[in-house]
Amino acid sequence: MTDGEALKVVGPLTSYEISQFAAQVRSVFDLKPDTPVKMAEFLELVFQHVLPDCHIEVEPDEEMPGVDGATLIGSPVIKFRATTYDDLRREDPEARFTAAHEIGHALLHSTRPLYHASRSAYVKETDPEWQADQFAAAFLMPEAAFRRCGTAGEAMQLFKCADHHVRDRATALNHRFGGIQLELNLFPLSTKKEERDHSRPS
Repeated sequence: MTDGEALKVVGPLTSYEISQFAAQVRSVFDLKPDTPVKMAEFLELVFQHVLPDCHIEVEPDEEMPGVDGATLIGSPVIKFRATTYDDLRREDPEARFTAAHEIGHALLHSTRPLYHASRSAYVKETDPEWQADQFAAAFLMPEAAFRRCGTAGEAMQLFKCADHHVRDRATALNHRFGGIQLELNLFPLSTKKEERDHSRPS
């Protein structure tokens, strides 16, 4: 995108509003706040059968180069790269966040109008990618249960999330972990690290 091109934006939502919405979604599906969501099962057995017109598609890696997952604004169809979906079935933390991010798009943006704005008018609360990230973090790591975690390692283990997502969530909630920090990555990333470094959900 060049400086002269428009940004795709949606109606503004605050982090608090998104967090409250994520909590409501968990409640509707009776997901306990201190229990990690089995994301592949949730997508296959629950989510796509509840949201009207929603379905999951898994595409060959070569058809989604550099993208782990995608949901078109205005559509509840969620697409995953085959490798990413295999990782999701293994409960890989990065794949779990990608799935939650795409669920955020489907719930927040499948029925909302899309607008365009200049780069100079960027406001994060109107950025659909920022909104989907906020939803994913709140959906995977409910605030009350997260605040009971004494270390980043404890949160990583409880919620099956990667270290950087746990620390981003702690920053967003202004939560300071007490005691000795566990710096071990309890859930290592896929061995295809170089490939993942260039992949972003959309």
